[in-house]
Amino acid sequence: MLEYIILLCLLAIVVEAVTELIIHSVIFEKVRLWLMAKSKFFKELLTCGYCTSFWVTCAVWTPFAPHDYMLTQCAPLIGDVITIFLIWRLSNFVDDFADKYLKLFFIEEAEFENPASEK
Repeated sequence: MLEYIILLCLLAIVVEAVTELIIHSVIFEKVRLWLMAKSKFFKELLTCGYCTSFWVTCAVWTPFAPHDYMLTQCAPLIGDVITIFLIWRLSNFVDDFADKYLKLFFIEEAEFENPASEK
């Protein structure tokens, strides 16, 4: 069970990182803008971190879903749905933490390194 909890936490961090990469990174900006121009669905999906993180969670969990954990022994599909929901919600908590604490640190760090922007 401890392995399952550790796996959930690690995958939540991975989901958050991949979601941020897809939505906010310069690396995927051209692909993101191209997809958004082609389809209203992708425009809504790629501007909503909450929505994108759900599909990233499904993509991350599905190929690696072990069926020997407590939640998946009785009914694998139900266990997978519960696990996907747990990872998805945990990744949203990771995002909230990152927005609240980590980004503030990096913004302050960037302002400290570039005092020329002060008036």
